[in-house]
Amino acid sequence: MAEKMAGLQGDKVRLVPPDKHTHLENSIRWLNDPEVTQYLLMTIGVTRGMEEEWFDRVQKRDVEVVWAILDDQDRHIGFTGIHRINWKLRMGGTGTVIGEKSAWRKGFGSDAMLVRTKFAFETLGLRGQPASPGEIRLPPGGHCTQENVLGRAVVRYGVVWDAR
Repeated sequence: MAEKMAGLQGDKVRLVPPDKHTHLENSIRWLNDPEVTQYLLMTIGVTRGMEEEWFDRVQKRDVEVVWAILDDQDRHIGFTGIHRINWKLRMGGTGTVIGEKSAWRKGFGSDAMLVRTKFAFETLGLRGQPASPGEIRLPPGGHCTQENVLGRAVVRYGVVWDAR
């Protein structure tokens, strides 16, 4: 029996490092499915080579930290990450995809975002993550909340402002 991969535990999900051998096939399938990619920035599909290159890049963890999302049955259902980390401003963009359609609308994405955000603030020491629809942000009061944010996050003097 294979060892259980270490990860960050949430109420519904566990975030683990992405593994090319374990997670590549799902990633290729999901990112070539227009129903899955319709709300992502990248919607034109991927090749095996493109995804292998992506897996190699995120292993470095220099300006992005990415996890595979596992459900409570250890089934791989998606990915979440902090991208384009600016260590000077202590900020990074975020993204989450639940590619496994049977896992949609069950709270897995929200739980993954909460776990990821806690890690970003408490472990990496990030001060903010640019807000995007349905993502988590840190409001002026310093408490983590989940909101649908339709505006843009702006950085002024190292402070994140929600420009709504």
